[in-house]
Amino acid sequence: MSSATDLIDHVQQQLEAIHDCATPLRARDFLLGRDGLARAGLHPRAPEELLIVERADGLDVGLYLSPRLFEALRGVHPDGRSGVSLALGRLPAFAPLAEGVSHFLYLTAAVEARRPVSRLALEVQGEVDKFAAASLHLWGRGLSRRIFDLCDRLFRRVSYQPHLAPDERLRYEMANRLAGGYARHLARRFVAEGRLDAFLRELRGSYRLWAGDKLRHLAAHAG
Repeated sequence: MSSATDLIDHVQQQLEAIHDCATPLRARDFLLGRDGLARAGLHPRAPEELLIVERADGLDVGLYLSPRLFEALRGVHPDGRSGVSLALGRLPAFAPLAEGVSHFLYLTAAVEARRPVSRLALEVQGEVDKFAAASLHLWGRGLSRRIFDLCDRLFRRVSYQPHLAPDERLRYEMANRLAGGYARHLARRFVAEGRLDAFLRELRGSYRLWAGDKLRHLAAHAG
């Protein structure tokens, strides 16, 4: 049975492999529970949240992942036969877990590169990364044709939290539109032809774009 930290490590290692990048920081070490959030006067509104507090000497970062996600993923061995369920029946729990770890990694990459990063860019990359991570669980087990249905599940069959302010709702909708169009482009161009190396090259190239360049690249390929 995989523990919560095992699953977080798995997702981080998978995303680092997808993007051919690495950081000595581990997402599991920044995990916050509800008690830690409460002591900081914070209350999670979603199953995953990256909490950022800007200070004069840097950033304080915490990653909240709801215990319900890990309960839903109980018994899954990501590298074993049950791993494919992460992209199928367990997708509603796996997707926010992957998105949360993606947010942590992308913020870390921005800090290390001394690049500013917007919340929209974080959301867009998180949307792309949950698609990429789930896709590889299918592709690696000979189920690449299911990736087209994965696009629909992640980007078309969606709803938004009712508590979102108008600007937050707009940001999530824009991230969904950009990442969804890009994911469908990847599926049509690379998945349909079985071109895994090209699929990874494209993901790695777009990951290394910053700010407006990233958003313009995804928009151009979203069609």
